[in-house]
Amino acid sequence: MRTGPDGLRPASSAAHRSLQRRLGAFNSTRVGLITIGVSASLIYAIYFFLAPTTSKDYVTAGKTVPNELKPEMLKQLIEELGLDRPVLVSPSMSGAYAMPFFMQWPKLIRAFIAIAPVNSGDYSADDYGKNELPTLIVYGERDTSLGVSSASNMKVLPNGRVVKIPSAGHACYLNNPEVFHTACLNFLDLVRTHSKR
Repeated sequence: MRTGPDGLRPASSAAHRSLQRRLGAFNSTRVGLITIGVSASLIYAIYFFLAPTTSKDYVTAGKTVPNELKPEMLKQLIEELGLDRPVLVSPSMSGAYAMPFFMQWPKLIRAFIAIAPVNSGDYSADDYGKNELPTLIVYGERDTSLGVSSASNMKVLPNGRVVKIPSAGHACYLNNPEVFHTACLNFLDLVRTHSKR
């Protein structure tokens, strides 16, 4: 089967259909993150997953996943799609899935882009200090709550980089997409270069 520049293979048509069924309702997070796909589509295969949530900001179809099952659900999704160490991108509420996954199974992903994720306070500096996965920690300069706290919690990651997006709030990928995309693509280029060594 054909693979991309990082050895990632595209998912089968059935996997694409399965993923599309899981995406759920269109919302601003998906709109913002789709722009990552447009920017990176020439180099990277992009997959989106909109998980069921009870957040007042996002309403999706389906039952809410219990917290203790969220990292396992994400692991199963990656396995079902046949992804080989993908880069995990997690904005805001998706941190409920991504943070425990990132802390439990860092070897299953190539890198992590954490965009002001929830649940970053669930781990100690010692816990973070043991996780050597390349991580980009992103938040908007006007995000004075979750952005600041997640950056403060995660800045101790040995291979972490913190980027504050100027003139942006919590949805920094929508408020200043050019700077956000540049930060993400530069980070992905570093990860790709390092992976080839």
